[in-house]
Amino acid sequence: MHAKRTLIVLALIAPVIAAYGQDDSQPNALIDEQPLAADASLEAMLGELDAPADIASLLPPDFGAIASHPARHRGESFHLITGPATRVAERAFGVDGLSAWQFASPEIDAPVLLLIHEPQGATAPGDRVSDISIAARFYKTAIARMRPSGPDRAIRLDDADRVSGQRILVFVGANPVYAPRFSDAWRGWGGAVLVIGLALMLLWLARLVLLKRRAIVKPRAAMLARPEAWNDANLPPEPAEALAELHRRAGDTMTHER
Repeated sequence: MHAKRTLIVLALIAPVIAAYGQDDSQPNALIDEQPLAADASLEAMLGELDAPADIASLLPPDFGAIASHPARHRGESFHLITGPATRVAERAFGVDGLSAWQFASPEIDAPVLLLIHEPQGATAPGDRVSDISIAARFYKTAIARMRPSGPDRAIRLDDADRVSGQRILVFVGANPVYAPRFSDAWRGWGGAVLVIGLALMLLWLARLVLLKRRAIVKPRAAMLARPEAWNDANLPPEPAEALAELHRRAGDTMTHER
């Protein structure tokens, strides 16, 4: 009888023990507010990114709702547009083709970390971009160490074993579309614009010099073209003819002066 009661009690508490054992053995990656680190769940999520998502059908993330209830949104896909983003690691967690980007959302105080999987090689134009458009899945919240960098505080991935730090949101995505910063884009075509501008300025200056030269040459040519109107040696001997010649020369001189 005693043995039967023991079996009944064990049968009743077995599910509780099993459930407790499952929760206790759950990987840290599946538990929010743990030190930032890579694990099997991240590897599984990266494997699911091989099939590109239809980004047009995805909604943007509600960062406030995700930060308040991360477990409800874990694994959900979103069309993520980061705004200004900074690459904090080219090979995050030692995984080839996995870069880490940090950006901020006005909806929350916590920084956001975006892990981008590009196994064929990074396509980013630099370590800073004006925004990234990507189909991304929410991974988890984590505690990350921060590195002061001027007005910004960069996420550190090199000492995730230390619990003290700041709460962050982590997303994972692939097939990104990067938009370079304006200053980087300017470096690409700004030189050509500068050369064209200098060439136009030189042409304008050359035109001004040419116009000035023409303005100087015309009066000189007019002066050289004036007849020797008052050279009496060239006048006819007859008074009437000499007077007519003087009138003619005076008319030519007035014509040249105009």
